[in-house]
Amino acid sequence: MDKFKRRLAVFHHYRPLLSQLVMKDIKLKYRRSFLGYLWSILNPLMIMGIMVLVFSSMFRFDIQLRIRQCGRSQEMQH
Repeated sequence: MDKFKRRLAVFHHYRPLLSQLVMKDIKLKYRRSFLGYLWSILNPLMIMGIMVLVFSSMFRFDIQLRIRQCGRSQEMQH
């Protein structure tokens, strides 16, 4: 536990350097992008939205159909 606290103290000591390096990396990564920093948030949100639309429309009908088929097969067995 003492080793962990020392490592945290080192990170805390170099916090300004770490923040500068992170900001530099973000600026370099998105400097040619039309939306800049906003793209780093919008990109995952748009991908998630597309996946929700695709999977909800694809699997919604299959699940309802399967439930009906299972219900009919159980009625036939009884």
